Amino acid sequence: MYKLKKVLWATDGSNESVNALKYSKKITQKFNSKTVGLYVIRDLNKKLFDLLNININYDDMISSEKNRFNKIFVKYEKEFKKQDKVFEHFITYGKVNEKILSYSQKNKIDLIILGHKGTSSEEGMFSGSNTNKIVRSSDIPVLVVNRKTKKRLSSIKKIVVPINLTEDLVSALDYAVFMASKLDAEISVLYVQEFISNSYVMPILILDDMKNYFDNKLKKLVRKYKNKNIKISTNVTEYLNPYMGILRHCETAKPDLIVMNTHERKGLKRYFMGSIAEKIINNMPCPVLTLKP
Repeated sequence: MYKLKKVLWATDGSNESVNALKYSKKITQKFNSKTVGLYVIRDLNKKLFDLLNININYDDMISSEKNRFNKIFVKYEKEFKKQDKVFEHFITYGKVNEKILSYSQKNKIDLIILGHKGTSSEEGMFSGSNTNKIVRSSDIPVLVVNRKTKKRLSSIKKIVVPINLTEDLVSALDYAVFMASKLDAEISVLYVQEFISNSYVMPILILDDMKNYFDNKLKKLVRKYKNKNIKISTNVTEYLNPYMGILRHCETAKPDLIVMNTHERKGLKRYFMGSIAEKIINNMPCPVLTLKP
């Protein structure tokens, strides 16, 4: 069902991007994939510079950026070649998120890897806005390594998979099993039972029954993977909301990777509640891989 033949590493030259490349190398080794390095020269607001009477030679600027990143990519091509792995690169110009998504679709990329938030006061190419747009819009799985990632080595031995049992979103678990089989990793499947606003007036037995129900449902879900020779544990926890429940669980579990589905919220619901996946990406001290249900 899933494959990892072509991995896109989108970079802005930041430390987060370099760290993301380590994960790309790990995946390349385990899945025998080809890595494509992509750099997007950001589309500048020419009208604004003209309005401010600032003279910029755009052709020279683009040429300079291309030369700078060509040298960077050539260095990585040599590193990959020493390991008998393929590294190609492509440099383009335009809106960052649009170019990454269009390139991925046209070139049949299987996984997008990028570092979240980059250099300078403008936070580099992968500001929160660009990353969130890519995560939200991509039909291809996206692996994000943010600036809070504490582990600098690309070891992936513990994978946490938050599951929404009320919506039966389980493709994240399928993908985690696919990855764990090659990475020799163990999986912890997590369901966060939200506290009901008036739970303090509900009998304890009812709350226990609810937890047991979801616990049994989770265990039943993972039984179909029993022939995969992968260690899979299940956890049901209670918290005020899914985001905080996932965060607290991971503080104890200390995973190397989180794999989760994106939850499509639109309009006012997104404005007030935001996206759980985006909050996890912004605040989790480990890489997060997201995919659409």
